[in-house]
Amino acid sequence: MVSYKLYYFEKIGARAEMARLLFAYANLPYEEIDLTMDELKARKDEFPFGQLPVLEVDGKMLAQSLTIGRYLAKTIGGLSGNDDFESAQIDMWAEWIEDVYKAITAPKLFRLCVFGVGNRFPIAEALKPFLDRTEKQLAKNYGHLVGSTFSWADIAVADLWARLRNAYPCLIDNYHNIEKFVDSVYGLDGIKEYVEKRVLLHGQ
Repeated sequence: MVSYKLYYFEKIGARAEMARLLFAYANLPYEEIDLTMDELKARKDEFPFGQLPVLEVDGKMLAQSLTIGRYLAKTIGGLSGNDDFESAQIDMWAEWIEDVYKAITAPKLFRLCVFGVGNRFPIAEALKPFLDRTEKQLAKNYGHLVGSTFSWADIAVADLWARLRNAYPCLIDNYHNIEKFVDSVYGLDGIKEYVEKRVLLHGQ
């Protein structure tokens, strides 16, 4: 049996949550290894790029959250599209999440996003183009991001908006396709049970 170990920070979703959700969806057992920042500094030479998340598979390590997600999706099967072009489109949507992260970690918004203080309107303004694009794609593609079947990009993007909704409850109120999409993904067997039990820091 394959041994999986996921290294990240305790109670923080961010870039490791996609892997956790894929494990939950597939009911794949894995070991979660939580590190503090000091522990990471002491052990950074053990990891490919000295940063987290890292997935260890039978002693071999993979870094970068999207690489980990893509690997797990292929391992699980059925989550990477019906052909090479759909697979590339799924990768495209998963990689697009990095653009959203960049928008919310811009210097003027960083304190607001991380600490949950101040006026929340800048968050809505910064994310509006991304929300609009997601809403439009879901409407056009009947509730999925790519093709006619569920993909790992659906998990990744739905979780992104779900966690931002948890931090900023009114954020997607006017985006009905996104709300239905998030609820649909979070209602899947395995994912539903995991989400009900998880404990994350505010907005993570």
